[in-house]
Amino acid sequence: MRRNKPINVFFVLIVSWLLIGEGFGQSPKISSQPRHINRINVNAAILLPPNISYNPAVNTYIPNTPITTLTPANTGGPVPPNIYGQVTTFAGNAVRGSVDGTGNTAGFAFPNYLVRNASGLIYVTDGNKLIRQITPGGTVTTLAGSTLGFADGQGSIALFNAPAGMAIAADGNIYVVDSNNKCIRIVTPGGAVSTLPGVIFKQPNGILIDAAGNLFISDYADNTIKKVSTTGVVSIVAGASGTAGWVDGPGATALFNGPNYMIMDAAGNIYIADYNNNLIRMITPSGMVSTFTGNGQKGYANGIGAAASFNGPEGLAIGTDGSLYVSDSGNNIIRKISPAGIVTTLAGNGVAGLQDGFDLGTSFNTPHGLTIDGDGNMLCADVANSVIRKIITTGYTIDKKLPPGLTFDARTGKISGTPTTVWPTTIYTITGINAAGSSSAMVTITVKINQAANVPPAISYNTPNIYNINQSITPLVPVNTGSAVPAREFGQTLTLTGSGGNGNNNGDALTSSFSQPSAVAVDAAGNVYVADFNNNLIRKVSPTGLSVTFAGSGSPGFSDGAGAGAEFNGPGGIVIDAAGNLYVADSKNNRIRKITPGGLVTTVAGKFVGSADGNGTSASFNNPTGITIDGGGNLYVADTFNNLIRKINPAGDVITLAGNGSTGSINSNTGTSASFNAPQNLTVDAAGNVYVTDSGNNLIRKIAPAGAVSTYAGTGSAGGTNGALLSASFNKPWGIVADDIGDLFISDFGGNQMRMIDPYGNVITLAGSGSPGALNNTGNVASFFGPKGLALDAARKLYVADSKNNVIRTVYTTGYRIDKPLPSGLVFDDATGVISGTPNVLSPLTTYTVTAYNIYGSSVTTVDIKVTDSQTITFPPIPDKTVCDVDFDPGATSSSAITYTSSNIAVATIVAGKVHITGAGTTTITAADGTSTYPQPLTVITGDTPSVTISPATFDECSGIAVTYTATPINGGTTPHYQWKVNGQNSGPDNSQFISSNLNNNDKITCVLTSSITCASSPTAVSNQAVFTLDPPVSEAVTITSSVTDPVCAGTEIKFTATPAGPGANITYQWLVNGNAAGTNSPLFSSASLANGDMVTCVVNSSGKCLTNPSVTSNAIMVSLNPFSQCVIVIPNTFTPNNDGINDLWNISALQGYPYCTITVFSRYGSLIYKSTGYAKAWDGTYNNSALPVGTYYYIIDLKDGKKPLAGAVTIIR
Repeated sequence: MRRNKPINVFFVLIVSWLLIGEGFGQSPKISSQPRHINRINVNAAILLPPNISYNPAVNTYIPNTPITTLTPANTGGPVPPNIYGQVTTFAGNAVRGSVDGTGNTAGFAFPNYLVRNASGLIYVTDGNKLIRQITPGGTVTTLAGSTLGFADGQGSIALFNAPAGMAIAADGNIYVVDSNNKCIRIVTPGGAVSTLPGVIFKQPNGILIDAAGNLFISDYADNTIKKVSTTGVVSIVAGASGTAGWVDGPGATALFNGPNYMIMDAAGNIYIADYNNNLIRMITPSGMVSTFTGNGQKGYANGIGAAASFNGPEGLAIGTDGSLYVSDSGNNIIRKISPAGIVTTLAGNGVAGLQDGFDLGTSFNTPHGLTIDGDGNMLCADVANSVIRKIITTGYTIDKKLPPGLTFDARTGKISGTPTTVWPTTIYTITGINAAGSSSAMVTITVKINQAANVPPAISYNTPNIYNINQSITPLVPVNTGSAVPAREFGQTLTLTGSGGNGNNNGDALTSSFSQPSAVAVDAAGNVYVADFNNNLIRKVSPTGLSVTFAGSGSPGFSDGAGAGAEFNGPGGIVIDAAGNLYVADSKNNRIRKITPGGLVTTVAGKFVGSADGNGTSASFNNPTGITIDGGGNLYVADTFNNLIRKINPAGDVITLAGNGSTGSINSNTGTSASFNAPQNLTVDAAGNVYVTDSGNNLIRKIAPAGAVSTYAGTGSAGGTNGALLSASFNKPWGIVADDIGDLFISDFGGNQMRMIDPYGNVITLAGSGSPGALNNTGNVASFFGPKGLALDAARKLYVADSKNNVIRTVYTTGYRIDKPLPSGLVFDDATGVISGTPNVLSPLTTYTVTAYNIYGSSVTTVDIKVTDSQTITFPPIPDKTVCDVDFDPGATSSSAITYTSSNIAVATIVAGKVHITGAGTTTITAADGTSTYPQPLTVITGDTPSVTISPATFDECSGIAVTYTATPINGGTTPHYQWKVNGQNSGPDNSQFISSNLNNNDKITCVLTSSITCASSPTAVSNQAVFTLDPPVSEAVTITSSVTDPVCAGTEIKFTATPAGPGANITYQWLVNGNAAGTNSPLFSSASLANGDMVTCVVNSSGKCLTNPSVTSNAIMVSLNPFSQCVIVIPNTFTPNNDGINDLWNISALQGYPYCTITVFSRYGSLIYKSTGYAKAWDGTYNNSALPVGTYYYIIDLKDGKKPLAGAVTIIR
């Protein structure tokens, strides 16, 4: 037992450390309970959890009225102003590597597990076979490991093979699962690596430590959870060694399939990411294994328990609010499981990528390890992106969507805005989260049209109204003394979700797809449930249009079960009860199914094809298509192929309510004596009447509570006629729904329209043109294609299963409606009931019926409108015309018909109501409308006069330069011709431009235009005359002179002056010595370093008009120097070697005559710093290529002429 002693010491250390650090595995043991002391930052004051509340907690608002901002009161610890769910990249640059650095300068290669220690350091098992360390500030270093292998040792000497899960001991040592080496390694904070002796696994993965110091390891390949006690004994806590499966139960009776990450809560429950089962499992302290959430199907669905699905769950972490977070690696998303067990998506859009941001605007690529940092936020190892992401899990959250117009500020928890529509009473849970814990408060919000009196509108107009034609009217606004009418266009049709393609894609409104959706139901929160007929699915659509699969595998069949574990076969109808349960008419299975809010599917009634009444599955149906429910919980079923209407009470008893089973349209006081023809759907009103879309008969039937069946609406012939109940016609009516104020809404499947029957017995078209289409618009401008099931929400918004378009549509049923078109030019606003515009036709006094709708009812009123003629003739002046103009309308207007006369038929006559020109001259055209006249004079001229102008009028240029003249015609017609002339002689092409480089001085240029118009006073026109001036050529010259004429000694400064002669401008100078550039751009040049025989010249460049030689070279001057023996050697006593081009060298020109001389320079301390034999290259003030400091230096120059050397001092100045 000697080998166990080190293990015992190790576990004693763990027990003591559990009070101060994060000892519960690759993610911390986090709980909202008070024992959650491992969230305390040892470097800061103790932080308390928040304690939030709202006052008032219950709030009722009015649409389109700003609310008083709801601000949370917090008597606990502060909530950081974060946006919950915001994702950023914390460390890594997405380039695979092992570079250490800070933030995005560091590199990882498939980082896997994460763990945080008590001081806030994050440790990462990197796919590089490394253990990495990240400070809270994001600085990444490598703690241990290098290449693949197995070796203990310090830092890079140690070797790992697929390091995975980690846990941290009280002494700061990190316990690492070395997965492919099948052992547990110990890494000290200083990077020394050793191996825990005596423990071998098949393929260990996750690791954690409980409060007693026991190790728990998930053995992935063995499908077991193993325990290493404080005495070193290894045992199996749960799972059967080597057996994969999904079985809940105690200990070894349970089965796992690839258990992966683990985490423990404050109560000692262990949560396991059961990877291949796509489940989150839980083991209680007593060893009982259960399925915490998930249905075992690979997928992506949010919900409660078995309604949720995962795809390869990996990392786990418990937030300070008690929520369990899961990295759903195959779906590339981060999931959240609330303390209530509700699974939602925290971050990620499901598409592999690397996008920071918020919520569904973010993307991951195979996320794995999770941990909570010292601020209460979450870090994630984004494996395939090779980065570490940070996800904000502190701040404020709200559990559901607020009413439209209201906003929730995630940084402050405030609710503000202006609600834009009615909203049912909804309880919202708002949670404030900080690093110490969380606090939740509930706020109730209701949006009502009128708080004081929930009544229908009561509208009226000022009437009658007489308007003048072509005069803008003052808008006619309805007066409403009842509840407000929502500002929505009555009959406005929009697409809620669906791309229109045939498919079963989940996603947002633009990417989701359906296949012949047949029915819809809507819950209190605004979620829409869809019976997706051909996909054999029940889909759920959020108020924003995001669709997910709620129940069904997608394959046709029959199976009860949870979520995707259930099967349907052609679900045709769907309805929701007050408790949120869905009931589905599973048509091809001939059953009625029930789905709980958690997604559990059971069978209520039906089993085989038939028409038998009875309880539950003893009853039978034949293609039940429609279903509805009354206030007492009774279900009504349209049993289509049986031509029956069935009723199911809450106890599951099925009876036949109406129909004799034969095809027909017989009405009867006894329900079972009546007949139907393929009834498709039905609804129940507040009085208990059942309305049926008798599709094969093109009728709407009514079943009274006592059972009498009658025809409520329709003639029986297919059509789309509106009007009174029994005068209207329908075309295969399908969906039907009743509101609580007496309206019926019908989807006319064959007519591609939404119809409405109001409480007064009038049938109208709510929306749809009658032609198949998918156009979103208002009223009969919108279009549908095979609309089926309908549903209404609390705001009277109608939801439509637009089956052949494969989309879900909405239609607004509140607003205003007018019964007939207004006179042309007047506009009726369906949202406000306002009549406005400018009438442009006469109209007799007409009565218009306007109906206003809100959620409490409707109001009908009339308004009388007449458009009269109070306008005289309007006749604007007639422009001058030519004898060639065609017949024209003179332009007079009146409210009555206009006739014209001409006073001079030699100038113009009237033909077919238009003026016909007969000749030049003047006449009077008189307009008459039967009651008044209006004269206007008309002048007719012989024709248009062409003209042409050429430009420029003057031009001066040098010889050989091309010049361009342009002709601009007036009345030249569409194809004018041009004849250019030079000094009266034809020249140039037939073109509006004339270009020439051969003009002479004082040439005269003109152009003759020949017009192509048919009505010209003259066919040709001569232009103005342009004169060309030829400028003479000019030349440039330059002469240079020297400041000396006789020979001089070397080193003597010689000055040269350049004198240009010519008209050139912008002159530049380039001095040359022996052909090499010298001097500056100046007319002066001087030098003291010229040699005997040097040739000095100057090149002058200039510009100027007609300049023949813009570049010219001067005369040459040869430099003549005296023999060196006749010259005194001039030695400069200073020079300035600062690289400015002036006096940078110690020039002693006379030394050129002494090629064997020696020059030595010493520092003030006698150190030799320069020596040269000959002086071909002047000294630049450096020593060993480094600039010498400013100061005085001492030289000796030996001319080697037998005389005493020259000596002195030279000073370097900079």
